[in-house]
Amino acid sequence: LAVIDRQLRRELRRVIRRVKSCRTKNPILFHNTYTAYVVLALLAATGARPTKSPFESVVQFDFGEGFVYVDDKHSDAHGRGRRVVPLPEGLSSFLQNRYLPHLETMALLLEQNHPALAREIAAMAKGSPSGRIPFFFFLEANGSAWEEISPTGIAQVLELGWPLPDNLFRHRLSNRLRAYGVDSEIIDG
Repeated sequence: LAVIDRQLRRELRRVIRRVKSCRTKNPILFHNTYTAYVVLALLAATGARPTKSPFESVVQFDFGEGFVYVDDKHSDAHGRGRRVVPLPEGLSSFLQNRYLPHLETMALLLEQNHPALAREIAAMAKGSPSGRIPFFFFLEANGSAWEEISPTGIAQVLELGWPLPDNLFRHRLSNRLRAYGVDSEIIDG
């Protein structure tokens, strides 16, 4: 596990450099890398399965109480993949103070050429759910359409170079919590 942790830290530092390097380039490219980075952080912090849009709506987040509702088993008709998990304070603050304002900025940038999409994004930035697009999304190169977040999309946008499985964070979090003596019923819930 120590070897994987070293490799993981090295790759995450590279991801952060990539996000920062995109900041001064095309705003759409920055949005896509920034969003992929935020979703990767959420996957790591919550142990959510890396599926398409596991954090689909802004209303799944309770920033005041520090929880997020995760739905990462969309095909489970019995709802067993749905659960409320703690949202670390630092990540909650990041989402409120960085990601939501980022969405406001993106809405302003898209307003003139793509007003309907801009309105949806602006509403989400203010905490209202969108009926059309998920909370985390990629934009096409010209900003005219959105694309759903997926594990493959995250890997492509961030240019991930690790030979590690998509569910790495889920297993890593589970192992760490067990090592700290957290009850397995809580971990498996």
